[in-house]
Amino acid sequence: SGFAGLLTRKSESSHLRGDTGDWVAKVQLPALRGNLRLLGYESKNEIDAASTTSTTLPPDSVVADNTFDWRSQSLGAEWRRTLGAAALRVLGWVALGAAEARWNAESEPVSLTARRRDAGLLAEVERRTPNATFLAGIRVERIKSSYRVEFDSLAPSRWTIESGALIPTLFADA
Repeated sequence: SGFAGLLTRKSESSHLRGDTGDWVAKVQLPALRGNLRLLGYESKNEIDAASTTSTTLPPDSVVADNTFDWRSQSLGAEWRRTLGAAALRVLGWVALGAAEARWNAESEPVSLTARRRDAGLLAEVERRTPNATFLAGIRVERIKSSYRVEFDSLAPSRWTIESGALIPTLFADA
């Protein structure tokens, strides 16, 4: 669901408009002699706003919008299987996030963008006995982030920073 035309019409020199949307899905079913669970989620939001106090604008002129948008999304899958006293588990995921803003100031329009993506995989085996529990596995994560600022008239007109990391981990616990 969403909201629109909260205060005035978009064609007016001052307005506020927004939109939002979400979804979530979950599925669980038997697979490969184990149990498979899938989960997905997304949320999106957008706000457009324009305002002017100028008395020199002709009637029915359109003022440039200032926009703010953000979105997040997560997708994951987990598979589990029991083999006697041992349990196997594999888990994979992707999480995305993005935010953008565009400010149309009369002096200097500017655009800001931020993005992040995390992805990972976990595989583990657990063995339980009456006296102890043994757990071992591997986890691999990839994280990427980027930030960007753009100006319409300054040189250089773009500033960008990006980073990323691959993080592998082996673990065991007895």
